[in-house]
Amino acid sequence: MWHLLALLPLLSLVALSPVWALRTSASVAFHSLHLVSARDAWGYSQGGVYRTHDGGRHWQNRTPALTSGGLLEGGALDARHAWFTVSRAGEGPRLYRTRDGGVHWTWTRLFRQGSARVAFRDSQYGTAVVQLDRDRTHSAFVVLTSRDAGAHWGQVNSARPGHFRQALLQGGDLPDVSGLNDLRIQPGGFGLACGLSGPDQRPYVWQTRDGGRTFRDVAGQLPYAPAERRQFSSTRLAWSAGPLAVLLSDVQAGAPNERHVARLFRTEDAGRHWHTPAPLALPVHSGAALPAFADARHGWVWVRAVPDDQGQPGVSQLWRTGNGGENWRLLTPPFAATAAELTALSFADPQHGLAALRLGAGVSQLWRTDDAGEHWTQLDAS
Repeated sequence: MWHLLALLPLLSLVALSPVWALRTSASVAFHSLHLVSARDAWGYSQGGVYRTHDGGRHWQNRTPALTSGGLLEGGALDARHAWFTVSRAGEGPRLYRTRDGGVHWTWTRLFRQGSARVAFRDSQYGTAVVQLDRDRTHSAFVVLTSRDAGAHWGQVNSARPGHFRQALLQGGDLPDVSGLNDLRIQPGGFGLACGLSGPDQRPYVWQTRDGGRTFRDVAGQLPYAPAERRQFSSTRLAWSAGPLAVLLSDVQAGAPNERHVARLFRTEDAGRHWHTPAPLALPVHSGAALPAFADARHGWVWVRAVPDDQGQPGVSQLWRTGNGGENWRLLTPPFAATAAELTALSFADPQHGLAALRLGAGVSQLWRTDDAGEHWTQLDAS
């Protein structure tokens, strides 16, 4: 348990002017999209951050001038508040934040080393996971929280010491496996950490109710089928707000008698009780199930096809639920039958969504729906 929060000093703050440019959708390969209203969205790419006010038809380059290269990992709350992290050689990760739609940016050196992912639940409260080291099976990371819009950060937990022995890991609760998918903590203290687990391992789902100071394994509380607990699984936090949370666990088939399913878990009381509908059955020859939820009831799951045993290509699938996974509807977007890779999917509400796809080197597409995914229009943005 962490008894003291060692606040990291605010090392650098500077207001930056963005680089203004209009870019076409084909020239920007978004790996992350955040549609925050029917018309406003933020997009992140290799080395760039962009904003749109007309649903994705036109984009403005809002990349700070002092950002040079690197994969930008970012998010957004609304049309004005957004953030991203980028790691620079020898410096550790920087966190960039804007409160005026990207006209000015403030940056903070988030940690002394490593790379970071950050999530804000409101304009003040944020969670960061800083990865210090990793190999194919293990990872060393620390968990930070901020209560002042990211100006100061305190370490609250970490991976357990074991494979890696850094002093910063002493007292850590969380498994040191390399497959941490999501870790988010709410301002009220409830939070979840989830990720990958191998065959014959417990699914990776850990919970905190004290703001991250302690985590405990709650996979045993989740109503998996007995056989699913022994299969490879990848669990993601599909949506969370206050005491509400939705987990999506992608349970892969590893043997002929096993099924590939996506299982949804919902809680309305900060993890004290969990409910799961019947699982969504997926093709055996398919990739990971990736969720995009607008709220606790309205969600979409993209399942990318992979070649079968004879090398024949399949058709990717996009599923939608409007009642928290009790029922699912298979949609037929025009890009599902292509070999394109879906790189980002975001919904602002139950109707409006954006999807980014990569078809090959230097070729990307942007699609929009205004009817919950029933119909999609390819955007010829400029």
